[in-house]
Amino acid sequence: MPTMELIARLERWKGHRVGAVERFEPGEKGGRAQGWLELIGFGAHARACSGCQCKVSGVHDWSQREIRDLPVFDAETVLVVWRAGVACPTCGPKLEALDWLEPHARVTTRLAESVARMCQVPLR
Repeated sequence: MPTMELIARLERWKGHRVGAVERFEPGEKGGRAQGWLELIGFGAHARACSGCQCKVSGVHDWSQREIRDLPVFDAETVLVVWRAGVACPTCGPKLEALDWLEPHARVTTRLAESVARMCQVPLR
């Protein structure tokens, strides 16, 4: 099965598709292997404000973020995503709401939930 098809099956980043994919071996970007996936937003749709969740069409800026996700194929996963700063009429400037990422988080919701579940497992 081709690599991009495998990655598409892993995809859980609503509103985004996978662009470039790059793998770094241990020592190139840290002590462990890393897979970097570029996420590209698609569609000219109204974005939601992360404060009040209302639909906002105005974007005032963009910022690139590196977000950690669950490891894939024995490598740490880093998502490179462009986040829209929306001009919310109620809240003012806010980041767009993404259901898989808290507004200022550096890890995906599913990675945070996975770590929380592991913390509940008693040590032997």
